[in-house]
Amino acid sequence: MVDDLVGTKYLSLGGGKDTGHITAASLQATNAAIAAGSFSGYQGLAYDIEEGDGGLAALFAQSFAAAKAAGLKVLVTVSHSAPYGIPDAAQLMAGFFQDGNIDFLSPQLYTNGTEATNDWETTAGVTWQSYATAKAAVIPSIVTASLYTDAQTALAQAGVTTQGYVVWNC
Repeated sequence: MVDDLVGTKYLSLGGGKDTGHITAASLQATNAAIAAGSFSGYQGLAYDIEEGDGGLAALFAQSFAAAKAAGLKVLVTVSHSAPYGIPDAAQLMAGFFQDGNIDFLSPQLYTNGTEATNDWETTAGVTWQSYATAKAAVIPSIVTASLYTDAQTALAQAGVTTQGYVVWNC
């Protein structure tokens, strides 16, 4: 199936709900898989960081560095402005904003993927202005491509220059 995909191929890790809860063990397993070349069929890893344990900032940084060292692009997407289910989400985001191993940072401007407009809810006190400090390219995740102009405009008002987008429903 991977060979049939068109364009740059990313493997998604994490996510919301029960199956996406990120732990130290799951990050260590990801790092071991990177080292073993298990993701060689992909050009990038998409870390969908929504739920997880606290205290994982250093392990995330190690994982991003390992992915980059293996020649993979790193995309980090979070629920709204920060992960909703991680106790130290604000601290985690501060690290993500400064991490040079993250290529793309993608805040999700939706909750369930059926919204007709972008959802500008913030999480864990992380403001949209915070994204202006990101080293990574900011590419919001939106429900449909028609919502990009609104995302681009609103983020520009927060001092953020977007460099594309990810579509949830295509």
